[in-house]
Amino acid sequence: MNAGQCDGTGVDAEGVPYKGPAYTTDNGIQLLLAKGVPANKLVVGAAMYGRGWEGVMPDTLSDPTDPMTGVATGKLKGSTAQGVWKMV
Repeated sequence: MNAGQCDGTGVDAEGVPYKGPAYTTDNGIQLLLAKGVPANKLVVGAAMYGRGWEGVMPDTLSDPTDPMTGVATGKLKGSTAQGVWKMV
């Protein structure tokens, strides 16, 4: 983002004011607080999901700049003690 784009105070390359404010965590929280939502009822967080695969090597990538495009040979094997887990 460019300076002033997030809070809607800046201008673009042609000098046109941004239509902001852009949707940000702070703006979202402020809107909820302004609507009377109690602050102690608001939680900001992000879900974290993951899955491991074996055999994804540079030569398996369809896009050499993106490791998410590799072809795996199978799921990651191991124990929970080694950090291998799956939520069901």
